[in-house]
Amino acid sequence: MYSSPVHAVDKPGTNTFQLINDQSAGEFSPNSMIDSAHVAGTCMDSIKSLRASLRAFCKTKGDNVELVMWKSDIEAVYRNLWLSKEWQAKQTVTVGDKRYVDHCNCFGNRSSYKVFLSLSSLVAWIAGHIKQIPHLKAYVDNNASFGLAGDVLYY
Repeated sequence: MYSSPVHAVDKPGTNTFQLINDQSAGEFSPNSMIDSAHVAGTCMDSIKSLRASLRAFCKTKGDNVELVMWKSDIEAVYRNLWLSKEWQAKQTVTVGDKRYVDHCNCFGNRSSYKVFLSLSSLVAWIAGHIKQIPHLKAYVDNNASFGLAGDVLYY
């Protein structure tokens, strides 16, 4: 088992604190066990991608159509992703003389974002290919798109 240090830090703009797991502290830290090459290369859609989709859409529908942009916030999913039992033992938190196993995807872990993107990509693929939602863009913890006003499909 590994126990990463936990710190409370000020949450900017509020009078509250947030807990931070320092997954890089120590010689045998969880982050030191993850090869950065295995989690490199994640790429999100950009404003350029959105602009290109908007231009292509307006070429087919005309410039004077009323568009609605929307986003689906999937932030809560990040922490709720369960990790393998083998990895959970590397995310133990010590409070006093007790140890607690963190079962969920942990902020600050080198591979957490890649784990989250795996599920996010699956949801985006289902939305685009199964539910036929066109021009879907995936940003950090949001999926977004646009369409004609009144043309609504929930997924």
